Amino acid sequence: MFDKVLIANRGAVAARVLRSLRALGIRSAAVYSEADAAAPYLEEADETYAIGPAHPRESYLNQDALIDVLKKSGADAVHPGYGFLAENPDFAERVEESGFIFIGPRADTIRLMGDKVRAKEAATEIGLPIVPGSAGAVHDAGEAVAVAKEIEEQNSHAVHMEVQPPETVQAAWEVNPVAFDDGGFIGLR
Repeated sequence: MFDKVLIANRGAVAARVLRSLRALGIRSAAVYSEADAAAPYLEEADETYAIGPAHPRESYLNQDALIDVLKKSGADAVHPGYGFLAENPDFAERVEESGFIFIGPRADTIRLMGDKVRAKEAATEIGLPIVPGSAGAVHDAGEAVAVAKEIEEQNSHAVHMEVQPPETVQAAWEVNPVAFDDGGFIGLR
């Protein structure tokens, strides 16, 4: 178990982690930006540390500041909460390389899960059930529609879905390219 955990987050997220640590008898260290200096969650922490200006890029996303506080605080581990750096493999790696524990997935796991195609391949390799979708990267709206039609045909007994025409899919692609970005085609299941 841990003697002390640094919470690299703010607000309700930090408050939940702080309450859990207290219930487990683990000391806590919380961070705050200038904007959060009087935030209620800080009252629940055993120790508090300022990490920078109000803008998250200069505080809660500032890996150097967080690693410095981790060292100063004497914490054994860092809990990222969610959002901010929770899914940042570089931060998880830096925490571990600095001799501390990152409470969350390992950096290589975060990297893997951040790539839809590779994540699906890895899950398939170990026998996890997979939601129907493309076999690999989808490169354009026409291909996305073809995959959707194939899914509909294979699962018509269980699922009713309306496959949109290619121009509608293309418009969605242009509005939200991140949903299609690494080819995993999760947006139209």
